[in-house]
Amino acid sequence: MQRDYREVYDELDAFAKEFERRWTGPGEFFPSSAAGGYWFEALTAYLKPFGWEYVAAPTELGRRLHLCAEELPAGPLVTRLSGQYAAVVDGVLTTTYDCSRDEYFVYGYWQRTR
Repeated sequence: MQRDYREVYDELDAFAKEFERRWTGPGEFFPSSAAGGYWFEALTAYLKPFGWEYVAAPTELGRRLHLCAEELPAGPLVTRLSGQYAAVVDGVLTTTYDCSRDEYFVYGYWQRTR
């Protein structure tokens, strides 16, 4: 997002807490946090005003996206994995936790569209 990491971290945390407080959609309630993860709906709502759109991964039988440069578009992405999100820039994983193992499929990703 071309912004200070801590600024975005704190802003997203506050946004997610407020989003949860107002949530009226289906599903079980659990509080989100940077350590425990954010709701998909909260992260989508946070990123949208900054020009990010969610792209769902293909769902055809036997086809899955992997967390690798050959299968993801270029540029900055926030990938949605099983139980976590990961930042990827031009195919390079930029998170502190190595989630690049084969069992991590990409369910979709947010990509900047403007």
